[in-house]
Amino acid sequence: MTTTPEPPPESPVLRGRDLLLILIIVLAAISVIALLAVPLVGALAPSEGRDTNLVVGIQLLLLAAQTAVLIGAVYLVAVRWRGLGWAELGLRPAPRRWYRRAIWITLLTLLLAGGLNVLTQLFLDEAPVNPQFSLVAPAGFSWFALLGMLFVVGLCIPFAEELLFRGVLYGWLRQRLGVPAAALLSAVLFSGVHRIVWLIPALAVIGVILALVYEKSGSLWPAIVVHALFNSVGVVLVYLALAQGVPLG
Repeated sequence: MTTTPEPPPESPVLRGRDLLLILIIVLAAISVIALLAVPLVGALAPSEGRDTNLVVGIQLLLLAAQTAVLIGAVYLVAVRWRGLGWAELGLRPAPRRWYRRAIWITLLTLLLAGGLNVLTQLFLDEAPVNPQFSLVAPAGFSWFALLGMLFVVGLCIPFAEELLFRGVLYGWLRQRLGVPAAALLSAVLFSGVHRIVWLIPALAVIGVILALVYEKSGSLWPAIVVHALFNSVGVVLVYLALAQGVPLG
């Protein structure tokens, strides 16, 4: 017997001021993290005799702290203050078929994003450097760096971003604007916060796909799986290139 997935929760308790409060908490906390990280910035520049594991460890710590801020802000405002359950934010089981679909959806997303990046570079008539390379691989190749980035960038960050952008933001917009406008607007905001102008078209398409996966499956988990697989493939490709001596800068 086939069951029809429930539609994503519409976050009826959350209000515009709740989203603003989440934004304020995130910006304030990340600003504090950035301030505290200033003494560590020098350690992020690999040099002769410097332990590269220390460089990678600091980068992982900073990325993990920012991820914790996103999850913490949603928890404080939506769960603790407004009393929403995690299931109402989208963290509920999805039909099993959606976890299988997540694999080919990821492949499609990789192809679309890659094609859009190529077209964007042709339009700009240059090959801009992706600053995410230095974030993901701050000290060249090492197994410690690869495994650490797979955990943080490939797993933790997708969970936090899906919870915020699809579970909270998309759910709030969907109730007020409907599915098409909510998917598009949440995707534009998702692409904008990455602050890499030439990646905005591809990131926006990724955001739309993730919103539709959430909408159709009725759960955040398939979207998290797609996002996690996408990021993990990117991390592996970066470190594969480093292992082969391919310059990324």
